[in-house]
Amino acid sequence: MNINDIQIPILQAPIDTSTDLAAAVSNAGGMGSVQGTWKNPDEAAVLVDKVLGKTKNPFFVNFVRTFAPKSLDAVIEACGQGAKGVMLGTRFVATKESSAHQLYKDALIRSHSLDTVYTICFAGGWAQAPHRVLRNKTFTDWEAAGCLPKGR
Repeated sequence: MNINDIQIPILQAPIDTSTDLAAAVSNAGGMGSVQGTWKNPDEAAVLVDKVLGKTKNPFFVNFVRTFAPKSLDAVIEACGQGAKGVMLGTRFVATKESSAHQLYKDALIRSHSLDTVYTICFAGGWAQAPHRVLRNKTFTDWEAAGCLPKGR
């Protein structure tokens, strides 16, 4: 895998196990990804084989440290400062290829920037890693409880 092998300097964040989404992003010229977090090696190998059956273009199955670009200007600025590409996650969640629930996709499409919050409340295996989430009752309740760890 080489970032220079992609046509469009966009990396799809590993937010989904949808092999259709990973292949669609790669086939469009970006670099698709499959979330391999919490998968054992055999499960990850199955995902890789599925993506390989749908694209000949580069993709990845891991997590890469990134920032959350808030606008196209931030993407252009990052590339201007030497970045070979940027990783986008939520931008791809609402696509038809994503396996996210349709109600969540619809909520994302209806939302505006003030409807979201950038938080470390939901670690999901990435402790202290910020995530952008919809501001809803689940978030406000969890935040009010002190962002309790999983299982509490």
